[in-house]
Amino acid sequence: MRTTCSSITCFGRHEVKLETLQKIGVETKIGILPDNEHSFDLVVEATGNTSGFLDSMRLVKPRGTVILKSTIASIENLDLTPAVVNEITLVGSRCGSFRPAIDALATGIISIDGLIDSEYSLENFQGEFNRAKESNTLKVVLKL
Repeated sequence: MRTTCSSITCFGRHEVKLETLQKIGVETKIGILPDNEHSFDLVVEATGNTSGFLDSMRLVKPRGTVILKSTIASIENLDLTPAVVNEITLVGSRCGSFRPAIDALATGIISIDGLIDSEYSLENFQGEFNRAKESNTLKVVLKL
């Protein structure tokens, strides 16, 4: 099944990361305002933390869909009441087939220009892993 979106809005916490999306025409916002609440048919949760999931529940319309792109490993109790009361469809999408993604990258259908923060040699991997953990880092690539 292939679907298209007429508009995309990305909510985030890091201005530097959001600027990359703004350059390709994606609307970005820091913080959820009251007029954003329950106004999206589809929300993709990719933070991997409880607060991101709760934000997704605030953003999705009743009877909307939340795609869980990351896992949430937390010792906190997660209140699923909003998902039940608002009849939210939750879809897990952690991993899929890599071949279509690799083909899309190889043929240039998808461009990752601007998404790679830095490239490092494999010999210096420890420093690069530390760099990758910094909050404003996009993606780090290790090369042979």
